[in-house]
Amino acid sequence: MLREPERGEEAVPSHPLSRFFDGRADESEVREALIAAGITHPDRAVRGLLMLRDGPPFAHHTADNRRVLTAVAPALMEALEQAPDPDLALLHFERFIEAAGFGAAFFDLFKQAPLALVHLMRLFGSSEFLSQILILHPELLDLLLLPDLSALTQPGRLVEESRRALASAPQGSPRLDALRRFKQAEELRIGIQDLLGKAGLEEVSAELTRLAEACVQAAYGMAREELMPQVGRPCPEGFVLLGLGKCGAKEMGYGSDLDLAFAYAKEGTTQGGVRGISHAEYYGLLADRICKILTTITKEGTAYRVDVRLRPGGSAGRVAQSFAAFERHFAGTAELWEKQAYLRARPIAGDLDLAEGFMASLSSLLYQPVPPERLADEITAMRRRMEVELTKEKSGQLHVKLGSGGIADIEFVVQFLQLAHGAILPTLRGGNTLKALEAARSAGLLADSDVVDLGASYRFLRTVQNRLRVVSDRETSSLPNEASQLDRLARRLGYEAGERMRAGERLLADYRHHTERVRDIYEETFRRRRGGDLDGQHGDT
Repeated sequence: MLREPERGEEAVPSHPLSRFFDGRADESEVREALIAAGITHPDRAVRGLLMLRDGPPFAHHTADNRRVLTAVAPALMEALEQAPDPDLALLHFERFIEAAGFGAAFFDLFKQAPLALVHLMRLFGSSEFLSQILILHPELLDLLLLPDLSALTQPGRLVEESRRALASAPQGSPRLDALRRFKQAEELRIGIQDLLGKAGLEEVSAELTRLAEACVQAAYGMAREELMPQVGRPCPEGFVLLGLGKCGAKEMGYGSDLDLAFAYAKEGTTQGGVRGISHAEYYGLLADRICKILTTITKEGTAYRVDVRLRPGGSAGRVAQSFAAFERHFAGTAELWEKQAYLRARPIAGDLDLAEGFMASLSSLLYQPVPPERLADEITAMRRRMEVELTKEKSGQLHVKLGSGGIADIEFVVQFLQLAHGAILPTLRGGNTLKALEAARSAGLLADSDVVDLGASYRFLRTVQNRLRVVSDRETSSLPNEASQLDRLARRLGYEAGERMRAGERLLADYRHHTERVRDIYEETFRRRRGGDLDGQHGDT
């Protein structure tokens, strides 16, 4: 039975959720309001709201708690309506409230700052992994309340913050946990800026890359410190840790693996420890320890997934190899796909001053004159094999990265032009895709309109990929087949349903537009080179 207001009690707002929290509306009334807000599992949602209203077992709400919760109810429902996935948002909100506590002051925060509640529900309705960070560490809510986080992007800040986080933690598991907490807090900061539309793709990618670099540099320092008592230090020293793939290109996204390679300058033996070992053995131990620091699962999870298979010789080669071994490999036996990978190589830790000469040597070996027709045939054959394998693995799914007209098409166009012309056009050299496209336009290798379209499509496809991966921090690139899941993805991207099209259908229409245009440019680029237009230079007419 619904209760009647007591004499002298203030008027209760007419919103159905307010009346439900105040005990004046039954479950059927709030269920209808939830459905209208986009909730697809109203029974589960009602159970969650009951927990919010009454508090957890053996810890029921005070009268003040319920009063403030009743007052904030309209803002909560409005925030739910704006969340990309209202069901997920409400579930995460319940878990967050339970973890953070049920004090009236906490609910009063959202009463005073309803926009913060909208932002919180957008986060909770977009990303399971970012939500879990906040649920486990409610003190990070301040990141959502700060009006401007741009001051936190100062150069060098992340490296300094990582050092400060590790300095107060004992060696072993506590230090690994400290590194993971540092990374999680920064990922949450970046994710908030991203999901609230305060940072574009390039800024998000750059920030995620800087975060990865800071974590790798921290792991490098920890590994050296741990090895010192037993095996000392190399003599002479000289070590470069290379970032490849998205890290090397400064294009990191959510869930990106770290592609790393380890190179040392000279052979020798270590000094200063219990026993001296060869540089080859020392740097192999160092590389292995760095990888374990980043990948070991602790109570705070893992930092990164690390891939070291891009080293010379692949899985059969030593994890850490000398500069001379790298140079011999790329002067002789390196395959085309390896050269494509190392176009993005960039020093991110170690003796960075020493790295300049090493990278110049690698660059001269990568950018050798090569017949464009033969190169075009090899790259397109490789791309066809990728699509055949994708069809076997992902039949019926649209793959943002490897599918026809996907990210790989754009990257292969860029890498082809770099390998074909980089020997005589140094401005083409560099791992970042968008910058390389602009360099190709300046060199007259791509038409202005093609560069504009490829750039727009690249930003679109990478943003879609980020919204796929922000859910669970995993390297997924396939669009969902199920309509409701596609709609949720579309809402994370800012799409809304229209009179004739669902949000997901609008996303698919844009996806097809971009991928068809990319594939047209891809095919024309390689057709022109195979057809005898060796220079390939042209402009818009």
